[in-house]
Amino acid sequence: MSIITSDRQSGEQWFTSSDYLKCIKNSLPGGLANLSIIPSYGRYRPWVRYAYSPQCTSFIYKALGCHLRSSPTIDFVHVHGLFSQITQKATDICDRLKIPYAVRPTGALDALPLRRGFTLFKRIFLRYLLKNSLEKASFVHATSESEARSLKKLNFDLRIKSVPLGVTVPNWDPKYYQSVFHRRFAGLKGKRIVLCLSRIHPIKRLGLALEAFKILRLNLEDCQLVIAGTPTKHQQSLEKLANALGVSDHVHFTGFLSKDLKTGAFFSSSVFLQTSEHENFGLGVMESMAHGLRVVCTKGVAAGKHVVSSQGGLFVSDTPEAVAHGLCDVINYHSSPCDLNLARRVSNSFSWDAIAKQLDVYYSHSTQR
Repeated sequence: MSIITSDRQSGEQWFTSSDYLKCIKNSLPGGLANLSIIPSYGRYRPWVRYAYSPQCTSFIYKALGCHLRSSPTIDFVHVHGLFSQITQKATDICDRLKIPYAVRPTGALDALPLRRGFTLFKRIFLRYLLKNSLEKASFVHATSESEARSLKKLNFDLRIKSVPLGVTVPNWDPKYYQSVFHRRFAGLKGKRIVLCLSRIHPIKRLGLALEAFKILRLNLEDCQLVIAGTPTKHQQSLEKLANALGVSDHVHFTGFLSKDLKTGAFFSSSVFLQTSEHENFGLGVMESMAHGLRVVCTKGVAAGKHVVSSQGGLFVSDTPEAVAHGLCDVINYHSSPCDLNLARRVSNSFSWDAIAKQLDVYYSHSTQR
């Protein structure tokens, strides 16, 4: 397997180039992939997303195992993301070389994202470049039924396949990972934790989480709210809101958590909360349930369907009162947050092994056409 990506980053706080490349490499299974990273230009939107590179074409040909006039050695290409040079160029080259490919829009063609940000840029790109690439794809990979419905509303001639994202199954050792988490955050030991793990961005509606948390503390005074994500400018407004609500002493911005600390956060919490206005899947929700941690999520989170079918929590309306009531119910009625049976149900259906088997069916069918 070959992976090709740009070196652009989407967060406000950028890693150094060496740290960012190390982060990408550490996230990949050892020995399973050849990684090519294209040096690109652009720091701010929309250029950071477009990620222009004069070397893009040559990098893609090399990743496909061919030179400009030789035959490719790759059987299938799965393109992740839209509105960038690398993804658009990849589909163009695949079409030219007759290599079947799929495109995963990552929610970018849902109604809300299309209305946000650089809408003129998106409309022009979609009309004059993306439409053709999407219609020529062997299939367009939607990660939820709601995303599939949004794609159908475009009225393009698309072959849409709905396959969820997979989750990494954790090592089941709650006590060890709890000890790792509590060594870093000693003040949270013995507390009931509401965990929000996401980007700190207005679309995540963490203000709604804070308002619900204030109501929750009227019934459960020992609860603490942990918001884990890379600090951004939006965090300052959230800190002011927490102070205005009188809960700032019980709200903890931990920064970005990864590896054992992230696992420890799941195993140390009483409930996971996701309040996003729009989430075309909701990987954090699925990761939470894979750790046996129940979830409360609002209507904009597509993975809420799986929360209900997995008996892994509650799908609630978008009001502070409804969210607080859902949190209270989950915490009160499930004394042990580390539910191994829930973790097994989710892992059996949503582990990467299970998801890869679903995708492999579509890959095989596409290469035989």
